[in-house]
Amino acid sequence: MLARHITGDVSAFPELIQRFGPSVLGYFSRSGLGRAAAEDLFQEAFARVHVHSKSYDSRRPFRAWLFAIAHNLLCSHLRRQRIRTLFGLRRRQQEAAPVEEAAAPSSSSPEIEAAAREQVEIVQKALRNLPQSQREALLLTVVEGLSQEDAAQILGVPVPTLKTWVRRARIQLAAALSGFEVLS
Repeated sequence: MLARHITGDVSAFPELIQRFGPSVLGYFSRSGLGRAAAEDLFQEAFARVHVHSKSYDSRRPFRAWLFAIAHNLLCSHLRRQRIRTLFGLRRRQQEAAPVEEAAAPSSSSPEIEAAAREQVEIVQKALRNLPQSQREALLLTVVEGLSQEDAAQILGVPVPTLKTWVRRARIQLAAALSGFEVLS
């Protein structure tokens, strides 16, 4: 069917979706995604099959190739979802900290602790205010420690674009933190 699609047979791609679509949609749904997210990834998977159909190696089983695409999309979606909530979860955990923990003796002065809390809040706000592309690029590379190549692949952009997004995000964060003494 994919070979027919490549040669221009307009009925081949709908047949491909009809044959493999239910399995792919089921895979996304069983992975814990909501219906809307599963359907979005389903569409993205078949869009990628269409776009990359000419690079398919016919010696490899089509089903394995299709599910490699689906798996990569799922991993990327879950990673982005986790990164989006990363700072929100940390913020809630910090706010929900018991009073005993907040009042625990420390080696630093209350002024330093207050300044550190203020700086963390400013960084979190600055991250939330970044454009989504810059925020994700920064979080993938700096927070998650992914290589630029992997992060660029996840975000679907060339490495130079990713580098630009990270640089712009760092500049905006630096501007948001200007005037604050770095605490160590």
